[in-house]
Amino acid sequence: MNSRQSVTLYRCDKDGSSIPQYVCPLKIYCSTRTGRQYLLSYSYAARKLLFNRLDHIESIEVKRTEERYEEFLRLAQEAAPHIWGAGMLRTDRLEEISFTVEAAADEQFIVQRLEREKRCGTVRQLDAEHYRFSAAVYDARELLPWIRTFIGRITAFSCSNEEIERIFYDDLEQTAAYYLQEV
Repeated sequence: MNSRQSVTLYRCDKDGSSIPQYVCPLKIYCSTRTGRQYLLSYSYAARKLLFNRLDHIESIEVKRTEERYEEFLRLAQEAAPHIWGAGMLRTDRLEEISFTVEAAADEQFIVQRLEREKRCGTVRQLDAEHYRFSAAVYDARELLPWIRTFIGRITAFSCSNEEIERIFYDDLEQTAAYYLQEV
């Protein structure tokens, strides 16, 4: 990446075969869900940015200095405000996700935590005790582990991706059922 060179990387597929990809490496990201590291690169074949798991890359052949490196880097920088972890670009559309938390006047540490831990998006005060986090991201699923840490304070949740919304509410129902069953 520092040399601004294109490479052919060989990654191991699920069936064990080695798949070559001609790419321009740009940045390394860490998944918020799994902790795994991913290489963000421009794929010449797909003509877009792609992530590859670092532990799936078997070998790399350096090809040449990339004259269009700045162009590819600009694409990555434009995408960055919409990347929460390392899940992105499965589709080219952004997913809108938001949730509201309740925090009393003497619980400003909750608001400070929202501001400190958000990787992208905004936090807006709705009234004296409610704050809304909103973001437009490529993969809203990446936010779910972080959002769940606010479970006892969440008063509203929505996502443009209906599957993510269903997962969130199903998780709540399963948790409630677990705690409501007789011991």
